[in-house]
Amino acid sequence: MELLITGYTSYTDLTGRDVALYVKDSLLSKALKPTILFESFVWCSIPLINSDILLVGAIYRSPSSTRDQCVQLNSVLQQMITKCYSHAMVMVDFNYPEISWELQSASVSDNNPALTFSNCCKDPFLYQYVSQPTHFESQQQANIIGPSYD
Repeated sequence: MELLITGYTSYTDLTGRDVALYVKDSLLSKALKPTILFESFVWCSIPLINSDILLVGAIYRSPSSTRDQCVQLNSVLQQMITKCYSHAMVMVDFNYPEISWELQSASVSDNNPALTFSNCCKDPFLYQYVSQPTHFESQQQANIIGPSYD
């Protein structure tokens, strides 16, 4: 069931882990649908001053994702980021604890999905704003589960 909030447009993907994005109605956002399929993501655009447009995305990647799902995630992120938007903001939960977001690297083998994803984020010069651990579970090391890019 979708939660509606008066004065906000909701963009939801209720498959898998459920992703929701709420944008104030006065911002005149528009839904975007990538051509690449991936479970648990939503995208919209928001017009800014002059001809500038903000791309906004919310994505969830399950820690149990298959290699094919990881490739799809990289593809959809690249597809959306490389379109002609003047600004982009992506809020994510990528679940790649192997990645050091501070160093933008992963200490894993060359064909590991975490390294492939880290490299995918470097190509369009995405910047990680979250600098402190955001995910805490007992018996596990605290980590930053995903970047928020601008």
